[in-house]
Amino acid sequence: FILGDPDNLELTDKILTLGWTPPEPKSEFDVLPVVIHLPGHRPKMFELPKEYVHEVEITHPKYPAFADLKLKWAAVPAISSFNLELGGVDYMC
Repeated sequence: FILGDPDNLELTDKILTLGWTPPEPKSEFDVLPVVIHLPGHRPKMFELPKEYVHEVEITHPKYPAFADLKLKWAAVPAISSFNLELGGVDYMC
């Protein structure tokens, strides 16, 4: 049984091996910690304090029942698992 975004299952598993403990009770919208991994160094994990996690409930003006899905959007000013290649240089995010 997968709780949350199945596209992030591998990432979540890796973060768990770094020692992250998910909140209890678990939910579909648990916020993963920020992980910074530089070549030649061990990954470092940073929990985001709750006051810095901004979530927006998703609704629709024409379809009020959409709110019954209880979907959320996390406003995160970061890009993860992204590779930008410029001039033959790889910039990993």
